[in-house]
Amino acid sequence: MASEKNIAESDDNKTGLEISTAIGNLGIAYHILGLKISTAIGYRSGIASNNGNLGNAYLSLGEYQKAIDHYKTGLEISTAIGDRSGIASKNSNLGIAYHDLGDYHKAIDHYKTGLEISTAIGDRSGIAIDNGNLGIAYHDLGDYHKAIDHYKTGLEISTTIGDRSGIARKHGNLGNSYLSLGEYQKAIDHYKTGLEISTAIGDRSGIASKNGNLGYAYLSLGEYQKAIDHYKTGLEISTAIGDRSGIASENGNLGNAYFSLGEYQKAIDHYKTGLEISTAIGHRSGIARKHGNLGNSYLSLGEYKKAIDHYKTGLEISTAIGDRSGIATSNGNLGIAYHGLGEYHKAIDHYKTGLDISTDIGDRSGIASENGSLGNAYLSLGEYQKAIDHYKTGLEISTAIGDRSGIASNNGNLGNAYLSLGEYQKAIDHYKTGLEISTAIGDRSGIASENGNLGNAYFSLGEYQKAIDHYKTGLEISTAIGHRSGIARKHGNLGNSYLSLGEYKKAIDHYKTGLEISTAIGDRSGIATSNGNLGIAYHGLGEYHKAIDHYKTGLDISTDIGDRSGRAIILSNLGNAHIYLGEYEVGAPFLVKSISLLDKMFLHFVPDQNKLSFTIQYFVSHKRLMSCFLSLERIESALLVIDLGRAKELHCCVEKHKNSVDKDMFDYANVIWNRIEAREEQREIEEMKTLLHLGENDTSVLVFAFDLEAFLNVWVLNDEVIFRKLDACLETLQFLIMELLGRNKVSVVRNSSFCNSDSVVDTHNQMIFPFEMPNGKALPKNAFENTACYSDLSNREILEKLFKILVEPVKDLVNGNQLIVVPDRQLFFTPFSALIDENGSYLSNSYSVQITPSLHTLKCTMEQSCYSNFGFALCVGDPTYDLPYAAEEVKYVSKLFQTRPFLGHEARKEVVLQLLSGASIIHIAAHGEPNRGEIMLAPNSSHVQPCLAVPEPESYFLTQRDILNIPVQARLVVLCCCHTRQGEITSEGVIGITRAFLAAGARCVLATLWPIDDSATKEFMEKFYWELCQETRVCEALRRTVNLFQKHEIGAYRSSSMWAPFTIYGEDAKFRKNEIKQIREKSRKMFSDFVVL
Repeated sequence: MASEKNIAESDDNKTGLEISTAIGNLGIAYHILGLKISTAIGYRSGIASNNGNLGNAYLSLGEYQKAIDHYKTGLEISTAIGDRSGIASKNSNLGIAYHDLGDYHKAIDHYKTGLEISTAIGDRSGIAIDNGNLGIAYHDLGDYHKAIDHYKTGLEISTTIGDRSGIARKHGNLGNSYLSLGEYQKAIDHYKTGLEISTAIGDRSGIASKNGNLGYAYLSLGEYQKAIDHYKTGLEISTAIGDRSGIASENGNLGNAYFSLGEYQKAIDHYKTGLEISTAIGHRSGIARKHGNLGNSYLSLGEYKKAIDHYKTGLEISTAIGDRSGIATSNGNLGIAYHGLGEYHKAIDHYKTGLDISTDIGDRSGIASENGSLGNAYLSLGEYQKAIDHYKTGLEISTAIGDRSGIASNNGNLGNAYLSLGEYQKAIDHYKTGLEISTAIGDRSGIASENGNLGNAYFSLGEYQKAIDHYKTGLEISTAIGHRSGIARKHGNLGNSYLSLGEYKKAIDHYKTGLEISTAIGDRSGIATSNGNLGIAYHGLGEYHKAIDHYKTGLDISTDIGDRSGRAIILSNLGNAHIYLGEYEVGAPFLVKSISLLDKMFLHFVPDQNKLSFTIQYFVSHKRLMSCFLSLERIESALLVIDLGRAKELHCCVEKHKNSVDKDMFDYANVIWNRIEAREEQREIEEMKTLLHLGENDTSVLVFAFDLEAFLNVWVLNDEVIFRKLDACLETLQFLIMELLGRNKVSVVRNSSFCNSDSVVDTHNQMIFPFEMPNGKALPKNAFENTACYSDLSNREILEKLFKILVEPVKDLVNGNQLIVVPDRQLFFTPFSALIDENGSYLSNSYSVQITPSLHTLKCTMEQSCYSNFGFALCVGDPTYDLPYAAEEVKYVSKLFQTRPFLGHEARKEVVLQLLSGASIIHIAAHGEPNRGEIMLAPNSSHVQPCLAVPEPESYFLTQRDILNIPVQARLVVLCCCHTRQGEITSEGVIGITRAFLAAGARCVLATLWPIDDSATKEFMEKFYWELCQETRVCEALRRTVNLFQKHEIGAYRSSSMWAPFTIYGEDAKFRKNEIKQIREKSRKMFSDFVVL
């Protein structure tokens, strides 16, 4: 927030706000009378003078257009009579009017004209004043060094002619520019010099003004009490001399000081006093500023509606008087308010409006600020690159204008962005840079803030002691400067750290201290957060009733202030507390309300990836409700809840790349909730069984789900629904799967799943939302089974162990020879076909296996498939010329479907993107990017010139976002994208592109769990496609191919590591003879004269 500073200058013919009480409406009447008399007697000099005076009067009232009209009239007359002094004066006045309207370039033109004339006639006083005004204009444009040059020129002249009042003003102006450059001590020195001169000449208005300036300098340094003392001195003097404008200004400044201290009610009182005075004297610009200040205060108290009302009032006034700078500021403030409400797109619209105006008027400081705000909004939307781009732009501008405080701030913002991306070292580097700058300029508030940011980074890294050290440093500084809201936040952060360390008592002490401070300053958002955190801490101690009391308090406040995210979190925690008390019927409705609220937020407000990942919220709330329903023996309800939650997790992950919301997903959710509430779960189950043909005794479905205590549950669906709780824990399964895939060069992290990509870091929210709620109950003995005994197992022994854990307990319930498996978490990386039973046989010998992320996803795919038309076959391979067998493989498939192969440089990204939507069969054999699974194609033609240039990655990587932006109609997508490149592949690299193709509309995807051999894959694909063309279903075709390889004459090909990674995701598609014929016909027609340029 900008402080009100007396930086405008005036001479005898140019009046500023400080004499508004002397003129105003009474002055207007007086000058109108003078104008009439001058006109009546034909006294043109008097007419010009009275028009100038009327301009001054209207200027003081904020009626800028009327002022400009009178100045222009006076200028015309002065020009006509050749009064060069009057011409100079009127140009300077016009400059002030345009300046107040935020039209800085017009102002500069008039100031320069006035300066030229003053120079020509030798008016040294006018030269000094016009240099001062030019300095102020360049200052407001963010060109501080130019401003300083003009101030120094004006100071030299004022010193030469002995104008001590002018000398004092120039020192004040120099102080303002040095303050903006972060050179606080220089600024203070100039303010003190100006104060000494004003005191010496008895200029009480100047004394008040310089005290205000000194207050602002100390406020910037975080020395709030010193600032308040100076503001109070200025207020006393302004009151003594009857300067109502000064009284309004100093009340505004005192409001800023108390705001910075977190004493919002005191701030509001001062802002209201200032508003009353500005209203009384008709100072509309001041009225607009006070509404902005009041909006800031109510925003900090979590009263968004009140804040928005004040911002809108300020915007209306600024618009009415044509104050473009004020319009930009009000739009920026409205953006912040809507941002706080989670209405990010509304916020962006306001930020962009503010940015456009700041750009138009050349306000570089405003441009930097609005870029920072836009960065914050895009960060909250999870659009990290956009956020980083805006932060970098803001940083460049702040650097260019020498705004060290802005440089520190933008480094902090960049740190937040990189922290959200999990790039912790980059984040820490930026935070440290911000800390160094804040330390160098003596900005204690900034030092405290950057220590808090560093604490967040180390907290995210699990380095809790380092985090605590930084939080404590920040706390000490916030305490020293009296910044109470900062003190409360740091106590919350320390509480979170101690909670993570299991030190509940320490955590509670810090949360309570934070709660007391938030209560004292009226920060309702902070009160809600502290109560939520206290609830979590008491829950961890097993004091569930105390936890419930705190949750309820937090819930009431979150509801009252409209904090949807906080409300959803507390509802979930509240339900969980009742569950731990065994009150399942009480807990379930709270969880349903939490999930329903999350659904509405996701549908209407894009998820805030910076506060809490919606994926995490959905994960926890649905798991809790599943466990609750299981405890109530509502088996079908639990199944529907966990399947719905998994479908939403997948949707959240896809939405992050696609930037769109599937309303049908949430319409379906409403249907499920209605059926659960009406106890009609069986109706949904029967519809699903009919669609999947489960009543025909040849197919069974296994739905796996870990509960929040990390134990595995499984539902078996065929002609009935049977539930079993398995004697298996996540720890054991994680180890076995990670060990198996690690031996095949795949790194599976602990929270990997098909339904979510890289986890998003929470950098700002003070409320902890753990995956597993500390509960104070002893877990069963084998919950954390020692996995060291498995480290020496062979691959075959691991596959036997996995069969024993996952399949053997439900083998007696499985009907038929087709298995549809819905895994959970790391189970998605299990090669189910390769599991070995008690007789030493692979599962593929008895069952065909298809994998689906959720039954809902499979249901949607199968329902849509009824309406799909047939297209051509698209075969792409070996774009990098180093996979010869892949090229042969693609040629074989192309020949089979009578289509054109795209090999080498023809396999360009632009070509593939153009063709994807029309293909019924897509076959891609190429390298895959190891971290995200992006497919490496040939670079686009526009990126290969000149020949020696290295193409940009976006020109040749087929990304998840690329695929999700295309309506894929393919019945079958085959991805052989992990051939021979060296290095380890992440779990996201394994399934990222598969997930994208399914989400984009593909019915079935055949992909691999780990890197595969180039030559073996060629033969594998030939046999698979031969089976497929015999009207064999995809899963059965894969099973037969796998079984052939198990008996292969080449020993290496018989190894499970060669064939086990091939996995079918989605629908079990089938191609009839006439359908294959249609695909061949479409392929011939499509590519008969197709040329790749």
